Amino acid sequence: MYFLLLLALGLALPCVESVEIINGTDQNFVDIVNKSAVALVKFYSPSCIFCQKLEPEWVEAAKNISFDIAMVDVNCVKETGVAANFSIKAYPTILLLRYGEVADTYVGARNSKSIVTYARSQIGPAVENVTDGERVTEVRGEFETVCVGLTSDVNSTLANSLAKVAPTLRTKIKFLLATDTKVLPNYKPESIVVFRSDGEEEVYDGPMEEANVTTFLSAAGVPFAGEINGSTYMIYSDIKKPMGWVFMRPKENQSSELKEKLTAIAKKVRSDVIILWTNVEEVPVHKNFGMEDDTKFPAFLIMRGGKRYVFPTNETLTADSLEKFAFDFIAGKINATIKSLPVPENETVDGLTTIVGSTFDHHVRSGKDLLIEFFAPWCGHCQRLAPTYAKLAKEVEAANVIIGALDATANDWDTTMFKVTGLPTIYFLPQGKEPILYDGDRSFLDLYKFIRNHSTTFSISETPTLSNESSAKNETAGKEKPDASETEKKKEEPDKSEGEKGDL
Repeated sequence: MYFLLLLALGLALPCVESVEIINGTDQNFVDIVNKSAVALVKFYSPSCIFCQKLEPEWVEAAKNISFDIAMVDVNCVKETGVAANFSIKAYPTILLLRYGEVADTYVGARNSKSIVTYARSQIGPAVENVTDGERVTEVRGEFETVCVGLTSDVNSTLANSLAKVAPTLRTKIKFLLATDTKVLPNYKPESIVVFRSDGEEEVYDGPMEEANVTTFLSAAGVPFAGEINGSTYMIYSDIKKPMGWVFMRPKENQSSELKEKLTAIAKKVRSDVIILWTNVEEVPVHKNFGMEDDTKFPAFLIMRGGKRYVFPTNETLTADSLEKFAFDFIAGKINATIKSLPVPENETVDGLTTIVGSTFDHHVRSGKDLLIEFFAPWCGHCQRLAPTYAKLAKEVEAANVIIGALDATANDWDTTMFKVTGLPTIYFLPQGKEPILYDGDRSFLDLYKFIRNHSTTFSISETPTLSNESSAKNETAGKEKPDASETEKKKEEPDKSEGEKGDL
């Protein structure tokens, strides 16, 4: 029934030659988006350099959109009400709205082609019913990745799972459903076939429950052994499987020989590990994985849940040794490698605990409440927060709570538990509960109240002893939040690991 309801929404779309960009204001915005089945809204600041770079691409996209969608511009400097309602914190931000409700955030490339492709993927039902092979061929010519579900019943487990998964993956994959075996006669019934624009095909015929289908399709848009760089990194952002990173210099013989055999290896381990490679001369992300400057290439590691499984750097990486390492990882024979600074001789000084990669799990599982700041030594915002944070640690030193700080550039941590997308980032972890992201002002009093309101293992007075209202007002550093330019700089860089959205 769920699937049939989605199919019922597949109405014919009106044909338009181009889209007019509408200026959204505090007065007209609600009326515009509430009556639009699909609206693409750009929130910007005129002074933002990234917004200025996006503008011609945005205009070009509007000229090339020949389907019914609203494109709206919101100047957040003037239209502060709209910006506040959507909690816009960085420029530019592009949101997809359906009848006024946020359905998605656009995180793709900021060029007209990518914007048009994204907009097209949002039109019509999430899953299209097809009755002939010609339509499949036509769709394959329009989209980078096409998924075809082959089933004899529109109410089958396969069909219902696709209907549930498609809305969240439709920006990357075009979904089709065929109940007639003549549509793709050379493929097994009750299976899912994925066609990629590079000519690769992938077939899934395992359990068709939603979780299984989601795991398979999360990687359906990526090649068996694709290159990750500034243009492709977003297709890897939602993968739910471990990711095997091959760092190489393609022009060198050893890397070149390995690259030729990488696809064959990737196909063998695809159900458990997604293999990708990167050119370290163009994208030196190996440094973000704790690899030294004198690392010999090619090099290899597998990321799972924020943990690194590194191929021994003192051994030569070949196709055979990489394949063996991958299968040993799958069999549970490889231990994680932890990037960590040395443990300080005195971990806690005046209430402030220095947490490193090797002590992270210990402090998280200590049975105490934990306030943890993820910082970078070079980060100006982190430097300005430091005296306030140290003062906070001193204030609650006698309480049963850990006030910790971790250098996010030099230590590993559980990135599935603590997602860090900018610096500094502060979380509070009450004993036995989920982490709570702190998004208030970085003042002593606000941080103090945050701990007091969320703590489970201790109680502290409403008024701290080391502060008063007048001194709190002078904490200008504590009031500072990341500016749009710093956030933008991070959004321009590729992700570094599975499950991790940050750019550290």
